[in-house]
Amino acid sequence: MHGSISILASIQIIGALFFPKKRPDLKQTLFPCRCFDRVMDALLLKMKPNQQQPPHFFVVTTVSGLTRAYGPDSVPYLKQVMASLAASMRSVKKENLKYAYATAFAAFAEAILEHMSNNSEGGISAGLAVDRSTFCPEVDQAHDVLFSSWISSRWDFERRTRQKMK
Repeated sequence: MHGSISILASIQIIGALFFPKKRPDLKQTLFPCRCFDRVMDALLLKMKPNQQQPPHFFVVTTVSGLTRAYGPDSVPYLKQVMASLAASMRSVKKENLKYAYATAFAAFAEAILEHMSNNSEGGISAGLAVDRSTFCPEVDQAHDVLFSSWISSRWDFERRTRQKMK
């Protein structure tokens, strides 16, 4: 029975992310069957640490969507997710996957900040004490790749294209 619930939830998540007219609330999809943890665990299996090949586009987008939907509840998973994504950023070549990575890291940052603000107001989300230094190595690694490889390569491409047009 658990397998069929996970498959149904996965189908509904993918539908919610990629068919906006039929977009159900992700919290309504996963909380009634209490399978958010199982879905995140299954997605973490697709993202192995220190893996050079990037995970599939839909894996990155699904983790990003779940993080946006669940916010502070997803923070316990973010250290491992961010480490895996940051390690594989250099091998990302396609623009749509770069966009998915950037969107995912933005969602992670929002969830972490929301979690920290809940903790400072006296609420403890998932019983996890987090400060900014917890995620510094992963964020620094992502920023290094973003500013040294992705943005500079895009500027070089645009500069070469403009020179060819003249």
